[in-house]
Amino acid sequence: MTREESIAKAQQAFGELIRQDYQRIDGMKKAQEPLDFSKLNKIIVGILPGDGIGPVIMPLALKVMEALVGDEIKSGKIEIRHIEGMTIENRVAKLNSLPEECLEEIKQCQEAIDTVLKAMEETGVKPKVEPIRGGTDGAQLSYRGLPCPNIFAGGVNFHGPYEFVSIQVMEKAMQVVVKICELTAQYND
Repeated sequence: MTREESIAKAQQAFGELIRQDYQRIDGMKKAQEPLDFSKLNKIIVGILPGDGIGPVIMPLALKVMEALVGDEIKSGKIEIRHIEGMTIENRVAKLNSLPEECLEEIKQCQEAIDTVLKAMEETGVKPKVEPIRGGTDGAQLSYRGLPCPNIFAGGVNFHGPYEFVSIQVMEKAMQVVVKICELTAQYND
């Protein structure tokens, strides 16, 4: 196979993946009404530290959540549910990038897409809703029918020699995460 034939074959395969993602997104948009958090007695937040940088970041994220919605967590209005099993060792042992037992636990947690979009809009960030590819857990969850927002962190040119992060965009991402916590805490008002 020539280089040009290889490129054409890859373009065709990638094009099919994108078409499938658009079909999945269209199906999700038609499938259900957005969840109204104000009507819930309890919000369940799933935590999947996994491996890599996850175990380092997750305790810090939980400290932020506890500072913002600690009273709601203590009262039981918000439940933090730790979901184990997303380590690379477990995924390899099960030959599955998203083990079934993890998927079932994740399904018990509420989806927060609408909250993320509202938080972005309220902090002056124009949401860009489009399918993305990658090896992330969120991509796998979205593919399996559980929509996951990819909340930006400010990085550009990922995994290349010119990868960098803008401190201004990181600050904006932090504002969005804080707003998500604030909106979640307001569900019972």
